Amino acid sequence: MTLGDALSASAPPWAAPLGAGRCEWIVAPPLPSGAVVPATLVRMWTEDGFVRVGERSPGTRLPRRCPELHVNGDSSFCLGRRGYRVEDAGELAVFWQDLGEWLVNEQRAERRGRWPAGRWLSHGPTAADRQADAEAGAAAIGMTDEYARCIEVDDGWFAERLKEGGRRVRRGAACPRGCLDASGSPVRFDACRHRASVERVLAAERARRQAEADYFAAARRGGYRCCGRMPGCPLIDRRMVA
Repeated sequence: MTLGDALSASAPPWAAPLGAGRCEWIVAPPLPSGAVVPATLVRMWTEDGFVRVGERSPGTRLPRRCPELHVNGDSSFCLGRRGYRVEDAGELAVFWQDLGEWLVNEQRAERRGRWPAGRWLSHGPTAADRQADAEAGAAAIGMTDEYARCIEVDDGWFAERLKEGGRRVRRGAACPRGCLDASGSPVRFDACRHRASVERVLAAERARRQAEADYFAAARRGGYRCCGRMPGCPLIDRRMVA
């Protein structure tokens, strides 16, 4: 089965092929309001047996590359951490779903100046892996929302501990989970049975931040320039901003 045949077999109603090869498509997924995102012409190709997608003519509607809008250096769209094998019909169905969500998120990000909450993914594979580690660790101890505040708006308990710069939480601090002892009194963090798990989340987030800083440093050395669409982009030359 060709790539075009495989894509057509699972294509959603909001996608239509362009040409007989069916590797170029016009896509316009619906928004929750019932409106649709601006139509985008995309092309699909394979790389090491996995499907990739990007704008048919990079730079037409979307930037050629933009970390904050999750457009990779080769102009492909960063749909997430998973891959989509051409020969797996189930994965191709997920590919279309993820592409639709990516296009909706991109449209929202362009309007609001930041990627939507809950859809955020760190830049670069190392940072993304550390984010996954931290999210899993936070979920295991009931601190998912607290970690989300840290990674998305740099606020909350985890963010404050990281801003302090120390590698360990100060002695005598209250347990961030709000744990209570048998008498109903707050448990000190250094006595909490979840202490090691919380510190592992802190370590993963510290590593994530360093990996993402390294990613942007490498991007600058590689000649990346901000496209100007996202006001919080780390690639903005602050000397050029009034």
